[in-house]
Amino acid sequence: MVETERRRREVAGTLFGGDKPRLVSVEGIALEAELGRNVLFVRNSDKPGFIGALGNALGAAAVNIATFHLGRAAPGGEAIALVEVDQTLTPPILGHGAGSAQRDPGQSVALLGQAQLR
Repeated sequence: MVETERRRREVAGTLFGGDKPRLVSVEGIALEAELGRNVLFVRNSDKPGFIGALGNALGAAAVNIATFHLGRAAPGGEAIALVEVDQTLTPPILGHGAGSAQRDPGQSVALLGQAQLR
């Protein structure tokens, strides 16, 4: 857990098979996701059509999805998607592609990392 004056972030992980890191919880929402080079973090409401809209937005920006991991607090509640993609995500893609996928105001899209994991 990391806490600042502005907010608190909580992420939990484990090692799978002894040496493969996996996220198992983000902000108290259970999910299972491998860590990758280019990972998009999306916070949204759990509602029909969101996953399709996100996939369409990424496809329209010529971004290929490698893995897609989901978790939600409760049906219709807060949800999180961790989407690993094959290419580097640029600000225009984040702002006009993934950022436009049926999210409610105040929800977020962020890039988790583009550094090579060892």
